[in-house]
Amino acid sequence: MKRVILLFLKYKLYFPYVFYRFIYYNFFRIRRENVRSVLFFSRYSIFDVSKSAQICLTQPILFGWCNMRKSRLETSLYMNNKSCIHFNGKGRNIMRIGYGSYIHVGTCAYLQIGNTFIHREVKIICNKRITIGNDCIIAMGAVIRDNDGGNHKILSSNYTNCKPVTIGNHVWIGENAMILKGVTIGDGAIIAAGSLVTKDIPPHCLAMGSPAKIVRENVEWQA
Repeated sequence: MKRVILLFLKYKLYFPYVFYRFIYYNFFRIRRENVRSVLFFSRYSIFDVSKSAQICLTQPILFGWCNMRKSRLETSLYMNNKSCIHFNGKGRNIMRIGYGSYIHVGTCAYLQIGNTFIHREVKIICNKRITIGNDCIIAMGAVIRDNDGGNHKILSSNYTNCKPVTIGNHVWIGENAMILKGVTIGDGAIIAAGSLVTKDIPPHCLAMGSPAKIVRENVEWQA
């Protein structure tokens, strides 16, 4: 209860509009799977969510987490028609999505995120399906996308704009790393800062470079 009160004060839920939005999303808009599944968001969070989109929670979420008192950097969630985002982490810990991050879930797309820490200014662009496991760290400025962009495409008979992305449990994605379409990253893997991942990375491997290549196997890490 003390933590909830502190969040209430820190993120200024006593402002009428912020409080209204808190009540609307948590009691009328979101599918909460237990009483602890609550969505907190900062005053500078922006939601553009289609009426046919769906948000599901199994744990408390802090959207727009900020460690700078006077920052007004916006944190954004955009969800198009019939899209779905499922925060399916377990436990009582609050999942944090850092300020300045941008999450885009396109038409009929599905984004699943476990109990994972997402740092500031992270971009997740999902136009088909992205799955992120539990106990991951996604560092500042990282980009995860399952597509090449909007309607522009390469003129080729075997070209596909969107391919699912899967990130396993306990994966560490370094600062400014980019994960592109069709990639699977195994449990316990580490992606070094600034890497461009275009191919699958096996479990417990350290990958770095552009494009990313495996430089060490059987690695272990802890936060």
